[in-house]
Amino acid sequence: MLNLALRWAPYGKVPISEIWVTFGMSPARFHASLKRILGTLASSELSPEQRRSLERLIQPGGQRLSKDWTVAGVGAVQAKTLTGS
Repeated sequence: MLNLALRWAPYGKVPISEIWVTFGMSPARFHASLKRILGTLASSELSPEQRRSLERLIQPGGQRLSKDWTVAGVGAVQAKTLTGS
């Protein structure tokens, strides 16, 4: 989870599709898990810069849905169709 978040941190967000496919969870659950991990020894090897990048990802508003994705119920994410529905 840390590796995925670190890979996407320079872009300001982890794509919802990556979260969904890799972990099968909603962005909210991903961020809660990441926040919990940052409070454990598992994150002790992170540099201060890496930690700040990850903390920015989990701040409210740090992860936004792109225009190509919508939330479709609790924990479900789906791509918009080409027609924009």
